[in-house]
Amino acid sequence: MRAFHASLAAERRYCILALVVAVGVSLLCGCSSHPRAGEEGAPGPNEVWLEHHAFMPASMTVPVGTTVIWINKDRTIHNVTSGVRWTPDGIFASGSLWPNGKFGYTFKKPGTFPYYCTIHSHMEGTIVAQ
Repeated sequence: MRAFHASLAAERRYCILALVVAVGVSLLCGCSSHPRAGEEGAPGPNEVWLEHHAFMPASMTVPVGTTVIWINKDRTIHNVTSGVRWTPDGIFASGSLWPNGKFGYTFKKPGTFPYYCTIHSHMEGTIVAQ
């Protein structure tokens, strides 16, 4: 009987330790819900967030002369390339945006400017400059 109680106590300690480790790993990996601690819950004016493998917002209208800033909020590399899926038009390209990376482009003339991520081509967005 004594051995049974000792075994049960050891099992409880193991379960508690496993729970503590799981919570710690979750916090270190950023597996918490969005927004992240210390950040606001939505993009600011003239910001596009790359988050959850999408551009947020997917479309935006800005005055000519505005600089739009794209911020990678995901935990993977993305990019911002002007043009439509598989067909870049050469107007702007961010290169690789690592997590928390930023890219800005100033829209100096009116028009509709589609863009996408060449790594994850399902990510598409549009800026309309007026």
